[in-house]
Amino acid sequence: MIKKSVAVWLPVVLRLQTEIATDKGNELLNIVFGDVAVWYIKEGGDWAELTMTSANWDDCSGGAGGSGVYKVQFPAGAVDTVGKFIYWVNVDAGASAGLSRLYYGMEEVVENTNDDIAGLIAGLNNFDVTSEKVLLNDGTQGQIDDIETASGNLDASVSSRAVPGDITAAHAITDAKIDTIETNNITGVPE
Repeated sequence: MIKKSVAVWLPVVLRLQTEIATDKGNELLNIVFGDVAVWYIKEGGDWAELTMTSANWDDCSGGAGGSGVYKVQFPAGAVDTVGKFIYWVNVDAGASAGLSRLYYGMEEVVENTNDDIAGLIAGLNNFDVTSEKVLLNDGTQGQIDDIETASGNLDASVSSRAVPGDITAAHAITDAKIDTIETNNITGVPE
């Protein structure tokens, strides 16, 4: 599983095709970036060739003897689509003693990796409402320093709001206001 739109290194194991079942001695060693062609396809896309350089190809053998294990780096733009990501590496015939070899790999591109989700959950578990910023009525950010005071202020604010029984005389419907409406001959009002 790889994260969408983040450059990623993916493995490549190169062995002689006729000897895949044996453990040692059949690795393709000393393969450099100029010896390979790398192609990839995104979910719903078309095959595209990756431009190979020494910066995006690495021999993971770690010294003499080699292991036939390499890795190739795909840029963020290559993995910017959620879904299946398939790649193949073709070793040049000259580099592998006259035998062309292919390696196929497939990964799933996702919006969020398991590590991302775990981090979000951990962040929620550590959420401290007493020190977090909140949006105030005037559009600025403030900080709740004391949750009890904040809660008391909220209760006072809610309890001071008018309820239907608190309508003042200025808002009351009077006979004079009804007469004004009738005088203006409002039409289309159901009786």
